[in-house]
Amino acid sequence: MLEEPLEAPAETSPEELLARYEAALAGVVEAVGADEVVEGTGVDAATVEAVESGDAADLDLRDAAAILALREGSADADAILSEVRDHLLLSMSSAMLDVERIAADVEGDLDPKEVQGKVEGRHPMTLAEYARIHHYVADAA
Repeated sequence: MLEEPLEAPAETSPEELLARYEAALAGVVEAVGADEVVEGTGVDAATVEAVESGDAADLDLRDAAAILALREGSADADAILSEVRDHLLLSMSSAMLDVERIAADVEGDLDPKEVQGKVEGRHPMTLAEYARIHHYVADAA
């Protein structure tokens, strides 16, 4: 889900992409149960409740991956994060995008070092930031 290529990015927006991510995460919480999500991920109960209600914009990408990893038959959270990062980096390369261009064009007041750190996983990235960056990179590719 997070790691999947974005089909027809020109036909969507970062906000719509974020809404898809939030709906998928809410679906996992509903299917697995909030208590199981808290226990299985270490994400606090208040955050899990917010995710279940569809409010996950500020959720850390690592926590989103941990929640998605609870789906039956899913890869573990580390594998999901690796795929997300690999996909972003390969898409950036294909589109010949550098972190300076992304920082300049993506809404969110990120500097190039922050973008680089977030894409590489050295800095936390919220789900909303990921949606904006993922959409931008997919649209440029």
